[in-house]
Amino acid sequence: MQAFLSLPLSPAIVKNTAWDIVAWNRAAEVVLTDYASIAPEQRNILRIFFSESCARSQMLDWENHARSMVAAFRSDAVRSGASDSVEALVDDLIRSSPEFAAIWRDHDVQTHGEGTKHFRHSSAGAITLE
Repeated sequence: MQAFLSLPLSPAIVKNTAWDIVAWNRAAEVVLTDYASIAPEQRNILRIFFSESCARSQMLDWENHARSMVAAFRSDAVRSGASDSVEALVDDLIRSSPEFAAIWRDHDVQTHGEGTKHFRHSSAGAITLE
C-alpha cells in the first residue's frame, strides 16, 4: 500500500493473474470507477471493460484498446499457467460479449507497453522500464 500513497495523483490498481482488481488508490477511484461499488466477484478489468457501458463510453478508440487489452491478457494468462479462474472468466466473457469473443478468436498476443525505455532521472539516476 505504501506505493499507492506515493502516487496520490496517478490512478493505480493492483490486479491478480486473472486480472481481478484486488486494490486501488483514490485517484483510480476518481478517474476510472468506484471499485468499491462493484461486487468483488465482478471486479475484473476485462469484465468491466466489456460489460460496463460507462467503461465503453469513456474510452476513446475503444476497439483498439479492447484488442490490445485482450492480447495482453492472453499473454499474462499463458505466462501464469491459465488457471481455472482464467478459463472460467474467458468462457463467461465469450458467452456474454460478442466483441470479446471475436477478439479472443483472433489469438493475438502482446505484452503491456512492449519495449524497454531508458531514463536518466535527476535524483534516482539511470532507470530502465519495460
